[in-house]
Amino acid sequence: MKKTTLLLVVSFFSMYTCYAQELDTIPKSTNKITIGLLQGGGSLVGLDFEQLITENIGISVGAGFLAYGVSIHYHIKPSITSSSLAINYMHQGIGDSYVQSIVGPSYVIRISKQFSGQIGMGGIVDKGPQFKEVYENKTEPNVLFIFSLGMYF
Repeated sequence: MKKTTLLLVVSFFSMYTCYAQELDTIPKSTNKITIGLLQGGGSLVGLDFEQLITENIGISVGAGFLAYGVSIHYHIKPSITSSSLAINYMHQGIGDSYVQSIVGPSYVIRISKQFSGQIGMGGIVDKGPQFKEVYENKTEPNVLFIFSLGMYF
């Protein structure tokens, strides 16, 4: 009986040690690329690259068709794949097609290890040469809606 108990205890600790060593060797990703609609500073089609600089804080830069942007993220869990709160700067338009620059907060949700969405609001901090043409027959907004959909890898 003592031999059987000793064998079970030694087997348990051996398996525990083996699995513990295996889990320590799995690399943890600290960056992601998101491709989608209204990504990269609010461009029609764009991509964002995010890099964690601490366990919960990441910086992302993005670009797309006629726009670019930068964001600072606070991840709710200490992982690049968790949802985050972000402060965004979006520069919409380049050169003569520049419309506006926007700064504001948003909530970035990451779903099912593939899909990403963002919802938030921002204020206009700079107006470009195309601003009057875009808002020609409309009232200039005080607050703009920030929205994007994408897939992250």
